[in-house]
Amino acid sequence: MSGERVVVRAPNWIGDVVLSLPAVRDLRRNFPDARLEVLARPWVAELYRAVAEVDAVRTSERPAGDADAVRGAFDVGVLLPNSFGSALALRRAGIPERWGYATDARGPLLTRAGRVPRGVRGRSQVYYYRAMLASVGLRVTATPDASLRCLPEWEGEAARLLGDGPWIGLNPGAFYGTAKRWLPERYAAVGDLLARRTGARVAIFGGAAERALGERIAAGMRAPAKNLCGETTLGAMAGALARMSVLVTNDSGPMHV
Repeated sequence: MSGERVVVRAPNWIGDVVLSLPAVRDLRRNFPDARLEVLARPWVAELYRAVAEVDAVRTSERPAGDADAVRGAFDVGVLLPNSFGSALALRRAGIPERWGYATDARGPLLTRAGRVPRGVRGRSQVYYYRAMLASVGLRVTATPDASLRCLPEWEGEAARLLGDGPWIGLNPGAFYGTAKRWLPERYAAVGDLLARRTGARVAIFGGAAERALGERIAAGMRAPAKNLCGETTLGAMAGALARMSVLVTNDSGPMHV
């Protein structure tokens, strides 16, 4: 696809973005000379700066703005989300080729509509996204690559936040609330245990909404803990995670990073 312009509509959540990276890299291998851009929500867009295969990132705050963000700029749109709205936005934007799974009754909006294979149900999203590419006729590699390279500015932000290590990380939050969260007192106990056995310092990760949770865990520990909840950009969080010897975590975005 030499000279063509391809846009990938990104997933909306940090963990799903990480799990989609092998599919993005497979797209680049299929179209080595195309201009490959990503359309992403602002809260995940920064991660794509750490993906060399992506030429640029466009952002949209809300679904209603997706069509305006890509109108007239692309020849092919590849949909990683399953929603009807994401396909409708590319149709309204006038993108000639629109590829993705025929989920959510959106098959008529797509020019290549794949079916979800039974073999990927219940497996990691890594395989789900790559199976979509295969279902619309693209090649996928045998070994998926979901790696992120930590940018120098992320490393610099993390160094300013943390100082010298070694460090152990605790990530007690999760988007779906208590259903996916280990008990705070357990985090405090394991933080103390690891600090005592290793001599490492403890950092607590999370968003601004989890600030009080981080304070509760820090207050329940005997060892000092640095509460980073709400204090990092997405890039700085990635840089700080790269400095951890161990991360004790719930099923969440930072876990996947």
